[in-house]
Amino acid sequence: MSTWDRDATQAAGYGADATVPAAPGTGSTGGGASQPPSGGWQAGNGEGGDGEGGVPQGVLIGGAILVFGLLIGGIIATAAGGGGGGAATTTSSSTSTSTSSTSTSTSTSSTTTTTTAAGPQIQSLAASPSPVACPDGGGNVNVTLTWSTDKTTGVSLRVDGTSLGSFSSDGNAVVPFSCPATQHIYVLTATGENGVQLQRQVIVAGILPASTTTSST
Repeated sequence: MSTWDRDATQAAGYGADATVPAAPGTGSTGGGASQPPSGGWQAGNGEGGDGEGGVPQGVLIGGAILVFGLLIGGIIATAAGGGGGGAATTTSSSTSTSTSSTSTSTSTSSTTTTTTAAGPQIQSLAASPSPVACPDGGGNVNVTLTWSTDKTTGVSLRVDGTSLGSFSSDGNAVVPFSCPATQHIYVLTATGENGVQLQRQVIVAGILPASTTTSST
């Protein structure tokens, strides 16, 4: 094989050893180097060679791999985008704070202690003079009543059921004694601070004068 033939074979791709035939009408004789056809060689024979236009087979394979990789990447990106861009899920966390208002009712028990005032006390009641000396022929004689009470708002006096009037809690009063009665009952009624009434009485007796007898001889 001539040097030119080897170069042509290497240019046709991947060590093919077929000798490129001479272009028709060149009249190439045996033993001489074949002359390339005018316009240059057409690389490859359409099977296992380079594509038309002289594009190397390695470039085509690399381009195919690149396109395949781009397709795979697009599918992956679409799948990822479809998974993430389908239904957008929004998680809303809502915290509800419930405030419980407790109404506390405080019941205050008020104990009212009613202190009952002590009842009235009559410490003393006296009449003077007692007994009373009635004069001859009757009439009225004065008697002085004296009293002392405690926890009272006042007193009243009566004689034999007849009122003699109202007086202070402590004091004295001159009251009449009617003769010739043998006695009179004087009653003192004391009214306590708590409204309770208490009574005490004193009996005053009347003495008639002695009768005088005249004898004649």
